[in-house]
Amino acid sequence: ANYLTFDKLEDAQHGTPRVIIPVSFIITSGFYFDEKIITFGPQDPTHNENFNDRGHSVTQHCRSYTFTLPQSNTQICIIDTPGFGDTRGIDQDQINLNHITEYLSQLPPLDAICCLFKPNESKLSILFRTCFTQLFSVIGPDAYDKVMFCFTSGGETFHAPGNTSPLVRKMLETLSSERGVTVKMEKKNTFCFDNEAFRYLVARMNGIEFQAEEQEEYATSWKVSVKTAKQLLEYVRQRSTPTA
Repeated sequence: ANYLTFDKLEDAQHGTPRVIIPVSFIITSGFYFDEKIITFGPQDPTHNENFNDRGHSVTQHCRSYTFTLPQSNTQICIIDTPGFGDTRGIDQDQINLNHITEYLSQLPPLDAICCLFKPNESKLSILFRTCFTQLFSVIGPDAYDKVMFCFTSGGETFHAPGNTSPLVRKMLETLSSERGVTVKMEKKNTFCFDNEAFRYLVARMNGIEFQAEEQEEYATSWKVSVKTAKQLLEYVRQRSTPTA
């Protein structure tokens, strides 16, 4: 939302950053690498965002977040869902998947389905592939062309998918041969963002100080993520279902 609202990091610093989903993370700073918990946005009274248990899906239940782009008055609705590979086990993954299926069944057709990854995963487990197989069985062939692959922490890999890319492609090839899933990961449906530029902004708002050269680095990263966000939005527009 912030990358689509502010073209430059400087604009975001002088404006009012947008809070869509509550954010919490740890940052280290200073000579002794002091740790500080950074928060952005009001704490969720429903506890839908769980930041305390590592390995558990942060998002506990599906929830829709809607915001409007000031430049074009375009309204965007993002559905945040629980993630796969929860450390509570395969039963919890199945509970999450059932919840996602039930939630989506109450909504109109989706314009896009974003699969989020980190760019340098060393392996994709059998459990993950099983969850992916179940997901494709839920969305059906009619929605295959709306699947996109989004990578966070893109700055670590020069805004590229990194080691995760060949693993995802291999998994999709296997699903294609075994189950007829015709989804390909290509440049046109792959988007890499850098979380760190946004985290830098939030850290500054929490009183964390940075060196001038660090700000220059994050300003450049912000521009790259802005460009990527606009490309993603245009890709979705081209495949969206017109509504009255």
